[in-house]
Amino acid sequence: MNEGKEEAPPPPPPRSVSFLDCLALGKAKGISFFLFLLLSVGMGILFTRICRGLPPGPDAVLDSRPALAKTGRLLRDPYPSNSRVNGRRPWVLEFTFTIPGGKEYKGYSYTFSRRRAASLALGRSNLPVEYDPEDPERARIQGTRTTFVPAWLFLIPGVFLAVTLFLGLWWAASSLKLHSLAVYGRACKARLEEIRPVTCINPPPWRVSWTLEEPLPGVPPQGSALIPRSHPFAGNHKIGDTFWVLVDEVSGRAYPWIFKERTSDAFKGMVRDPGSKGGRR
Repeated sequence: MNEGKEEAPPPPPPRSVSFLDCLALGKAKGISFFLFLLLSVGMGILFTRICRGLPPGPDAVLDSRPALAKTGRLLRDPYPSNSRVNGRRPWVLEFTFTIPGGKEYKGYSYTFSRRRAASLALGRSNLPVEYDPEDPERARIQGTRTTFVPAWLFLIPGVFLAVTLFLGLWWAASSLKLHSLAVYGRACKARLEEIRPVTCINPPPWRVSWTLEEPLPGVPPQGSALIPRSHPFAGNHKIGDTFWVLVDEVSGRAYPWIFKERTSDAFKGMVRDPGSKGGRR
């Protein structure tokens, strides 16, 4: 800020400040929210494919309403899966079976028992197959499982989703508080005491510290706030400069006036001089 330059004070409240601007000032919270959102959705899709559906899972459905068909036969010899669970490879059993009415279905299931896999010979017929009468494609050879992972693994993306919801609520709540301060806060002059980058946050914001020139009851005389690194505040101010701060005398919150006020006049800047070329006559 140049010597002798006086900044214009904020307009009197209520001010027309966009809530989106307040959301943008919480950029670090927003990035964390969207990062965890992508992780939770991606992990949910991955676990849905691994577990062959959402909880309670196909095995729980077959446990609750199994139908038995003794028409199953293997399509190939049992073979170990490429995946490991606790260091063990499950055996994959590919089979086909026919339900009453003559329609044939194919499926596969898993077993961790080598003895069970060895007892199933290729070409053996009349294997007992449990299937879902409402969806016969959901089936397994009796004594095996349709998946080799438990449904409780969905707790992992569930935890990420809970963190995502927390971050979203935190971002929205802090933006609402900032928006209320920007609209109704009292404008006070402050002197800049420190401005430095906060490197432990990515992207790194500016930490701006100040001292109020005229302390108010209920408001700490010294304060600080984080300002996005992309904001021109740091380039326009130096230590010792004065600037405007919005304060809330009830909660004691304070934040620099770095907002742009919206206009409710949709034709502002579009009015032409009646005498100019193209003006309305």
